[in-house]
Amino acid sequence: MKQLLFAALLVGALGAGATTLYVASDGTGDGSSWESATTFKAALETAASAEEPVELRVKQGQYIVAEKIAVTVSQPLAILGGYTGEDETTQGGVTSFDANFAALTGILDVTAKGGLTLENCQFLNCRPTDAPYSAVSLTGAAGVDLSISNCAFSGNQRINSGLNDGKGSMRGLMVQTFQKATITDSDFLCNGLVQSASSGVNNHVMKDWGARGLGLCVNNAPCELTRCRIAGNKFQCHCSNGSALAICGSSGGSVLRNCAIVGNLGVRSDADAGKNWPGICAFEINLANANDKFTLENCTLAYNSNLEYTCPAGLGVYKGTGTIRNSIFYANIAAGSASEANKQPADVWAQTGAAVEMSYCWTVGTGTEFVSANVVQDHSLTGEDPGFVSTLVDYNAVQNLNVTKLPYSTQTSPNFKTSAEDAVKAT
Repeated sequence: MKQLLFAALLVGALGAGATTLYVASDGTGDGSSWESATTFKAALETAASAEEPVELRVKQGQYIVAEKIAVTVSQPLAILGGYTGEDETTQGGVTSFDANFAALTGILDVTAKGGLTLENCQFLNCRPTDAPYSAVSLTGAAGVDLSISNCAFSGNQRINSGLNDGKGSMRGLMVQTFQKATITDSDFLCNGLVQSASSGVNNHVMKDWGARGLGLCVNNAPCELTRCRIAGNKFQCHCSNGSALAICGSSGGSVLRNCAIVGNLGVRSDADAGKNWPGICAFEINLANANDKFTLENCTLAYNSNLEYTCPAGLGVYKGTGTIRNSIFYANIAAGSASEANKQPADVWAQTGAAVEMSYCWTVGTGTEFVSANVVQDHSLTGEDPGFVSTLVDYNAVQNLNVTKLPYSTQTSPNFKTSAEDAVKAT
């Protein structure tokens, strides 16, 4: 995640009339000033009972999380991290909420009945013990907007326990039922299921939303993602669905611009193949109606792998009508054990009834091993890795990221985390 290195003069993210609370990791006061800073939990509890908008200015640094904080907030809320604590306005870094690999049900769960803003925050290293298996869950009421910028949701993983128990993996962020969700300059890295085994029914999660959108899952919320990176997430499932990024339900009108979806790994064991489960892919689009629209512009899907059965590796469109422009799909690997006749294309797949048009997009080839036959391709470009893919991706590093042999640890997988972050570092 890119850090903000500037002094910003703010007139309050929520405008005049908002209550400002100051938060520090060692806070013991009432939050009325940096000298009387309060804790993050106490500030959120105050916001939950407030009758006016509340802005939390959170001092930069690490906040070790010992329990999930869950609140319902009736008024607009802004959580703004990265403050130096030296004055009212200077933001010089990032605020990290770190679960430190603790077994928690999550880090933050906010139900917003007013607008919700989240800036300059990281949510890291949570190990789930029970549903909903999301490090951060944000749910909006009707007519409420969500804005997220310069945030990271990374290293949140379910570790080799239980499995095949009808429960889910661990995702970075779950967003539901907002009028609109705007997410910019944010990272979703190395979330999901980490285990030593890679196949077999007893080594997979299943059921409901189990492995869907393990970096970011957006459900019933039209979203706009700009300059976001979804990388190094592992999604593993049996007779279910899985993806690193999922946009689902009543999310028509969603747009992705200048996003990089790279180095994600999917594994699916489909012993019950006759049930026609959606399967897995790095990026899943499954909108409520076939006519609901989505757009991808200047995006990169590369080096994503799917290791089993009849599923695509890159983009899978299950329901919706989409336009993809000026985007690059490269070295996505659909390496399943299905017969050649049943294998899905590696780069872009659209289910019967979905409508997708691609123009001025780069793929290794235009055949059905890369793009499904029902996808309309116009002015396609083909060939080896163009090298100019995206300023969000260091492709020398990405090419060295062998997603079929990543060092998934049964503990914290530090090598994997480092490799994925290096692979998508800003250039």
